[in-house]
Amino acid sequence: MKKIIMPLVIMVVIATLMTITGLSCKQQPFKLPGSLVPPEQVLPQLPQEDPQPFPVTERKEKGDTAPDFTLQTIDGQTLTLSQFLGKNPVLNFWVSTCPACLEELPLFQAIYNKLPTDKTVILAVNAGERDKIVQYEAQRMKLTFPVLLDPDGKVCKSYGRGSPTTFFIDNKGTIIEIVDEVFEDPKEIENILKIWRWL
Repeated sequence: MKKIIMPLVIMVVIATLMTITGLSCKQQPFKLPGSLVPPEQVLPQLPQEDPQPFPVTERKEKGDTAPDFTLQTIDGQTLTLSQFLGKNPVLNFWVSTCPACLEELPLFQAIYNKLPTDKTVILAVNAGERDKIVQYEAQRMKLTFPVLLDPDGKVCKSYGRGSPTTFFIDNKGTIIEIVDEVFEDPKEIENILKIWRWL
């Protein structure tokens, strides 16, 4: 009997040890020690760079040289700003979707009818619209001064302004006045021209 009991006891002890060992080998969920330093504090701190915006054109101000350009008119002529520098160009940027622009252009036409052609020239630059739209609006308003097409808006961007904006440029190509508000009366334009005796 003792011979039978002893092997049984040994087997029970072995089984118990195996069970204990097996439990101790079970994988426990991985946990970060509370004292572990976050990786952003361990890794070298690289300088943070601000995201670079898309390049923008410098905003032109009084005293700046007017950027030169070459554009086509609605009737197919090619004109360059520099060819008018001896005549004090008045440069107006406009678009047909701007009601204020459409109200303002006839005022320039009223002034243009009085201008001495050897002193001053008015140039209306349309920014980014199809030529047929520009032609239609120019004919509707009966504009007789040069209306230029800036289909991709590059010239408008080079001046750094929106529409409507009017630049008064002297005969040396220097911007001497900028009006980014809407003219409501031809006399407002006339008064500016009279200051420099352009009218």
